[in-house]
Amino acid sequence: GMKEYTNTGTLNHVSEQKFHNIYEKKFRNFSFQEEDSNITRENRKKKSELYRKFLFSLFSSIDEFFIYKMIDNERQIRTISVAGSINSGKSSFLTSIISFNSPYLKDSIYKHMRTDEDIMKTTIIMTPLLKSIRKNNKYNTYYFLDTPGHSNLFQDFNLALCISDGVIITIDSIEGVTLQTKKIINSCLYTKKKIFILITKIDRLISELRLPPSTFYDKIQSIIFDVNLIIKNSNKKQDYFSFSKSNIGILSAEIGLFLTSEILNKLYHSIYPTIFKLFFPKEWIWHTENFIVGKNILKSNPKEPGSHNPIIFFAIIPIYKLYSFCLSENPLKIMQFIHKTNFSNTLLNLNFPLKNLMKFVFKSVFDYPQSTYEKFSEYFESSKHLNQLFTNSMSKQSSKKSSIFSHTAKNHFYDKYMEKKVFLGIKFFPNSYGKKFLLFGRILNGKIVNNDSLYAKNFNNIVHNFKINHFFLINCFQLKRIKSIKKGNCLVIEENNNLNEIPILITEESKVYESNPFIDKNLLKNTYPLKITIEPAYSMDLTKLLSGIQKYLKTSKNTIASVQESGTVQISGIGEFALNLMIKEICDFFSLLKVKVSNPFISLKETIECSSKFKSISIAQKSRIYMEIMTEKINLIKEKNEITKKYLSYQNDEMKHFYTQEYIMEKVKISNLSNNLWSYQVHDGFLNILSEYKTSYNDKQILKIRSTLIKAFLMACRTGPICMEPVVNINFAIQEIKSIEKIQQIFKKEISSCMKKLCHSSILISTPRILEPYSEIEVVTPFESSKMIFNILLNRRAIILNDMPIQGTLHYRILFLIPTINTIGLETDIRYHTQGQSLIIGFFKGWYIVPGYPISNQNNIKKNNIAHNYMKKIRRKKGMSEKINFSNLINESIIMKLLFNK
Repeated sequence: GMKEYTNTGTLNHVSEQKFHNIYEKKFRNFSFQEEDSNITRENRKKKSELYRKFLFSLFSSIDEFFIYKMIDNERQIRTISVAGSINSGKSSFLTSIISFNSPYLKDSIYKHMRTDEDIMKTTIIMTPLLKSIRKNNKYNTYYFLDTPGHSNLFQDFNLALCISDGVIITIDSIEGVTLQTKKIINSCLYTKKKIFILITKIDRLISELRLPPSTFYDKIQSIIFDVNLIIKNSNKKQDYFSFSKSNIGILSAEIGLFLTSEILNKLYHSIYPTIFKLFFPKEWIWHTENFIVGKNILKSNPKEPGSHNPIIFFAIIPIYKLYSFCLSENPLKIMQFIHKTNFSNTLLNLNFPLKNLMKFVFKSVFDYPQSTYEKFSEYFESSKHLNQLFTNSMSKQSSKKSSIFSHTAKNHFYDKYMEKKVFLGIKFFPNSYGKKFLLFGRILNGKIVNNDSLYAKNFNNIVHNFKINHFFLINCFQLKRIKSIKKGNCLVIEENNNLNEIPILITEESKVYESNPFIDKNLLKNTYPLKITIEPAYSMDLTKLLSGIQKYLKTSKNTIASVQESGTVQISGIGEFALNLMIKEICDFFSLLKVKVSNPFISLKETIECSSKFKSISIAQKSRIYMEIMTEKINLIKEKNEITKKYLSYQNDEMKHFYTQEYIMEKVKISNLSNNLWSYQVHDGFLNILSEYKTSYNDKQILKIRSTLIKAFLMACRTGPICMEPVVNINFAIQEIKSIEKIQQIFKKEISSCMKKLCHSSILISTPRILEPYSEIEVVTPFESSKMIFNILLNRRAIILNDMPIQGTLHYRILFLIPTINTIGLETDIRYHTQGQSLIIGFFKGWYIVPGYPISNQNNIKKNNIAHNYMKKIRRKKGMSEKINFSNLINESIIMKLLFNK
């Protein structure tokens, strides 16, 4: 867990100049004290650990005066999320801008809290990083949020998006725009966050693929084209990306290259150290054949092919020349350069001198990493605009009450609450094996001081009293306790109020907001198609297991859990990786016990294929009520062979539709079976309607039981007749309901039971079908492995949507739909057969009809009937008989009609 180090260092209560002298001296000693070839890996790890402890104590022992000076000016504070596909260079980029010159610093200060992150070489938990740059006696403070790259952990990015001033999206130059990149861009467009595109690992295009400058340019342009295509299909107001608009940068964190149009302008005007004017003058970088020295004029007929393009001429060709200089066949020129730059002392004990020479050259020419901070400081707006965000949120909430408040009253309403303290918490970090939790978030307004008594409102609008005892600045899970902090800063607060749901809004008054105006519920809604059941290996550990699950769910929104009547715990997750991660965390960290895990299974939905041709009839014998219902399909659910017809590679994902009363009334009016709405139910974006054919009923006895009928309709929608799964996309149209004879007593339980059976019987006679979840998965693999992947997908009922080579590379992209139940073990299978060279990204896509009919009497069809096999397995799992007892659900008169019709 995270540790807090006390102020035991030598830097407590020292002057600012002395602090910087000590820090720079220590940094320099560790930076250039490179290891010999005889030093073992264990000794290197020991040195890294000692240096990490030094940095921990250094951060925690800084005098508070300097801390307040760093975080006091809200105009110089920026919170930036860094997002991208897995292995797209997010953590490498952040590591390089912190510790470009020091391998010890690289291995130590950005040490992840989890050991499995170092083993897997990927980020699993969102990592906050604080970096303060001192320039002209002022501090520019940056909070970088390194978000996980795995698609199953996508909710961490959505949470980080809520408190960010902007987003840096990293795109691998070889893999290009992936399915996850599309999701990230759509989320940013939905929340209107500013985007900066960072094309990473461009050194691989030169060293591995050995592309010429013109092909290098075409590869970069194809990535920009794909990004702009996503923006075009989204129909959102967003500027397109291009180098001229300075919203794109190319990066190589390995050699220290960060290039934008501003940096190119500095190179053009020779704004870099004077020593490089001797070795890299304009005549050498841009050729005298193509450039007139001193007049900034290009010749009309350049000799070098492709140099007529300004980006190739000004940006790409200089990169190639600097790259080839560091790997030159002329060692004399390199030795002269090393001697004049005093770089020889550094190269004496290095194992890879050319690699370090390349870092030194590119760092000096492109001013890396200082140029990155300057660019982000100019590009992203500072935290001073949080006031505007706060006012806009309040205006959205109060717009519903515009008829109540006058203009003067509204201004008073804003003035009153603009002075309030507002903190938005988005993530719980466990400490001390889950005994305590630290709430990470950002101050949106006001100033937080120790012992503040505030109110915390969670995602479900439940208000708790919240007293702030201790809060800390956080830097890569290093903590520094402070006494007060202003708006715009990120921090962690010790949580002791048993808050469970994130995000959490902390304010001064409990009635400031009716709901959380800074969080869009559409953005954080999840579908959990995969399920498992777990139980402790020893029954006495059940309480311990439930406690561990509760603690884990506090830190993650990628899974949910519920306790079954049998005593087992059912866990639902976004994907296989999210479920495996939860089990590992519970067993190794939160509960420290062994559990039994079932085979994974999926949730299903029940629907109908067409409207019923017969009325379903039911009579309540005691209450003497006669009811008739017909079912009607609300909208078309596509068969699996119709999925590919209307599919677009970069089609914008629509947000989940919230059904309104007007929308549902339109559906009812269009229907031929009903024209008056009684009730409706929304489940996972699906709609069920209860309506009637007649406009009204004047029978008082019917009006008394109307609420009972509606409750029975809702119960029938929760559990269907086929395999006790939710019912979706059905309009239950009441054709007739009347009392046979008037009696004084009404038996509501009997009426409720009859109504539920009536709904179920109407489903069974309307060609019932089963829906299963599908996932959309993208695989990037070397071309020679593509045939092997197609063979793997052949046995998993996958539907290939798109397969094409990636421009300028030897890789192949395959996009397909696959039933979620068949994704179990798919990632492991593909990585194993391609020797780990494939990238797999997957998201939940939607619900589609299972092939076959669940109710079938023909033996030859049953063998290949997937829907019928699903029904038998689910009913057997829930302890029911494999066959449906129709006599308990369908009235005898309906059976006679069916027989007569046949």
